[in-house]
Amino acid sequence: MHAVQTAMGPSDQIYYRLAWEAINYVRVKVIAGSCNREDDKKERTQKNFQPLTEDYLSRQRSLMMQFANEDKKPKPLNHQLQAPEVIDRDDEVCYGALLTEKNQFGNCGEQAGVAYRFLRKLPIAGLAFVNLKNGNHSFVVLGAGPNFITGAEFTVKDARVALGDHAFVCDPWLQGKGMAFWIRDTWEEVIELMLKEALPGTSLDTVRVQCFVRCNHKTRNTKVREWFAREREKQLEIEKKKTGSLFSFF
Repeated sequence: MHAVQTAMGPSDQIYYRLAWEAINYVRVKVIAGSCNREDDKKERTQKNFQPLTEDYLSRQRSLMMQFANEDKKPKPLNHQLQAPEVIDRDDEVCYGALLTEKNQFGNCGEQAGVAYRFLRKLPIAGLAFVNLKNGNHSFVVLGAGPNFITGAEFTVKDARVALGDHAFVCDPWLQGKGMAFWIRDTWEEVIELMLKEALPGTSLDTVRVQCFVRCNHKTRNTKVREWFAREREKQLEIEKKKTGSLFSFF
């Protein structure tokens, strides 16, 4: 990795270092590790940690989804509606990351969420939370190209083009200790390694690379203002339809 790093430009080196900083942050916060790695299970036993199973994690995820769904709803306060706590996908990932930090364990998705939330506080261009659909894996990308936007899906080959030459993978779960990669030279090899560990036997041809969310670095105040603007537009549309239905009687 050191030989590759020396070929990077100054901004590339910054993103590479930040990817590793995020991985190290996850190691500190998610001290109980994952429940789908045998080495993490052995370490928990050695440290006399609580046994953590896939079933326990599934129940934790279900509970988190219930909480998040409730927080996606606007709440009444003093006879007025308040903007929901979870407004968009960015909030959703950060919401889950906070719970993961409190619970201190989780698999690839939870760990990637913690890394995303850590990096979100920095002025990083092209920060994205990424899912491998049909590949059972999630990770974070820094420096993604402009076409790699929220909700977009690509083949593995097309994703390489959309991500561009200045993108880096930050994967806190991979290899049990986390790994960072420069996409320019290692993209398909990285995906193959992920699939080997997350869902062995999976073909690259069946995998879709999904940008679950690309961070826009909007503040809470900005999101709330935009939410109220959208609500006003919805109300105006409702009023227009009501008015139109009244005029149709004449």
